Amino acid sequence: EQPQLSSRIQRWFDDHKKQEFMGTMCDEDGMYAMVARGEQPNGGYGIEIVGVTEYVDEIVVKVRHKNPEPGKMYTQVITYPTTLVKMPCTDKKIRFEIVNDIHGK
Repeated sequence: EQPQLSSRIQRWFDDHKKQEFMGTMCDEDGMYAMVARGEQPNGGYGIEIVGVTEYVDEIVVKVRHKNPEPGKMYTQVITYPTTLVKMPCTDKKIRFEIVNDIHGK
């Protein structure tokens, strides 16, 4: 189920989803962390946030890229793999970390 986003967060999301992007924005109901891979040539590309860990001085958002499996056929359609996660607002530094890609590089 998709959470209802405020128009401010929805605009921010729409403004960044077509380019490679990692960032956060606070709203009345929490902080949103967004990760986008930009324009991709087929549905074999994806992205997911696999963990959010809070440390004393920072919060680390772990991101995994999914790439096409070698030799597998994919529908040739432009996609914009993007994901968004909500967490409590914080003044701590947010650091994004890419963990092992699935398939390929």
